[in-house]
Amino acid sequence: MRKQYIPKLAISLTLLILSLESAACFTSVPLIQRGCNIGMTSSKEKEMELDKNNENKASAPFDIFGLSPGKPILPIITSILACTRPIPPIDHFFSIFYPLYLCIANRFRFDRNAPVISKGTIKKFPLLREGRGPWSSNYMKTFAIIGILCPLLVQIFAPTSIAVAAAPHLYLTMCQVTMESMAGAKFYPLTRLMVPIGFNVYRLGSLKVWLWTAWQSLRIARQHIGDGKVMVWETAGLVLAFLNTLIWTYNLFVFLLLRTLPQYLDRNEFPDANVSWKGQLVPVLGK
Repeated sequence: MRKQYIPKLAISLTLLILSLESAACFTSVPLIQRGCNIGMTSSKEKEMELDKNNENKASAPFDIFGLSPGKPILPIITSILACTRPIPPIDHFFSIFYPLYLCIANRFRFDRNAPVISKGTIKKFPLLREGRGPWSSNYMKTFAIIGILCPLLVQIFAPTSIAVAAAPHLYLTMCQVTMESMAGAKFYPLTRLMVPIGFNVYRLGSLKVWLWTAWQSLRIARQHIGDGKVMVWETAGLVLAFLNTLIWTYNLFVFLLLRTLPQYLDRNEFPDANVSWKGQLVPVLGK
């Protein structure tokens, strides 16, 4: 019989979210402002400089590929899902090697966005560069609730069979969000856009499996319990799977490919790196 993970996962997620959010708020305040007297007599300026140097050292491994450290809660929740849910090996493979491919492309093909940064633009632009407004905030909140929050609640409170069916897609979504949070100003805009596009394309297969499994769970539950009774979790699982299939399909084929992608095709705004092609096959950065 499969081991029950729900109680441990609920406790782990709750404690981690509370502790990490508290730790993030605590560590974001300078030491002097926290009122901690540790016997140091250095000035505030030196202490702030030390914090900045420590931050630069911490981000050095990420900076090699143009990444910046994201929020630690994202990879931790992703790791919990990977360790406590039966994620297909192919999903693990994609979640590791697709971001690695983008990092290598950003470093050795697009020179960590050096042409754009050389123009004096050193900041991370929003994914949708034109046409943003109040609707875009509501759009993102809708995806956050349906695509992340509700599936997380399913992992905590739903029966094991319902939670397991939703886990692979949630795992891949968390991997995407983690990668998006780490793709900063030194990540070439086109490769940064390839993060949601690539993950959305791959997750279509996961959505299909989730939707089919949820439908089968509801059908089997009706056979064993009877048509007159309401199967709350089975129905909720099917509705959530259908909503995710609907919104992520629209997000890929309309929002990303038809609305967002054309905004990234302007060579004047996004100059290419100085690259030559060795044998017309391998990119080589110019000096």
